[in-house]
Amino acid sequence: MISRRSTQSLAKLFGSEFCDLHWESGSRMNPTSKSVMRASPLRLYDFLYGNDYEAYLMNIAKAIHRAEGRRGIEEFILGLHTGETIAQVTPDWEWSRREKLGNEVLLNLAEDILRYMETALRSQRYSSGDGMHEQRNELVRNLELDGFIYRESRLLFTEAAVLDTEEEEGLLQQLMDELNLPDQATPRHHLAKTAEHYTAGRWDDCISNARKVLESVLMQVAQVHSLKIHKTSFDPQKAQRPVDVREYLQREGLLEEKEKKAVAEIYGLLSNTGGHPYIAEKDQARLMRHLALTRTQFALLRLQGSLQAAGVPA
Repeated sequence: MISRRSTQSLAKLFGSEFCDLHWESGSRMNPTSKSVMRASPLRLYDFLYGNDYEAYLMNIAKAIHRAEGRRGIEEFILGLHTGETIAQVTPDWEWSRREKLGNEVLLNLAEDILRYMETALRSQRYSSGDGMHEQRNELVRNLELDGFIYRESRLLFTEAAVLDTEEEEGLLQQLMDELNLPDQATPRHHLAKTAEHYTAGRWDDCISNARKVLESVLMQVAQVHSLKIHKTSFDPQKAQRPVDVREYLQREGLLEEKEKKAVAEIYGLLSNTGGHPYIAEKDQARLMRHLALTRTQFALLRLQGSLQAAGVPA
């Protein structure tokens, strides 16, 4: 499923492409003309028609008022994610069904606008200062975080990424909340930064923040377990040493020996990963992020299961 983050990037791109700059004359009191952005619903209609979209969607697009400007075009896209855009033409549907259809349409729109931009870029229709290159790259990178890769004019699903969607990131944060981690702000901050830096193309920073998510959560899992199971605080000095944290988790059964080794290896990769001649930096960042967040969720689920088995409320 396409995330809200990617939907916002897509909306921004459509808003830029399907709006036109107009000059309006001033009044007698203020004769200076001013520029305003006007939505171009007919151009959007033609785009949808040319890419074989259903008539209902084309007519919704054509009904956008020019005076709404960029916002009208952007809300057309944003409303597909929530189902609002198609609500009037699906009066008997449940919202979940509208959202499902809306997300299918969004993925098609993302692929089609990226293909459309390939032609525009080859013809040098966009100038270097109009921001279209940057908006296109932002959309591509956010889609990659959702598990989609744009290659050879196709948007391809790469893997059933456990935590590469906004919904699953929300699950990770929900687990942290349910388990009452003492310092949720730190991993939440770094989790947000992983996506932010990936979108900005700051690959090393993305990986570094993914490591910090894993490190912070593992430490807090040990702290919560020690306090709730043994009624003692986890040694503050050991909490600062990842190897000691892993030893505690293995000793207490939250990690098996092979799992502890896997975590150590992942931690090493996250700490020392540099440019590799056989993999693109952005793919490296995406996969390292995936490894870190998957292992983070694994640790939280292990803690949850341990507390439930002991009859201890979170």
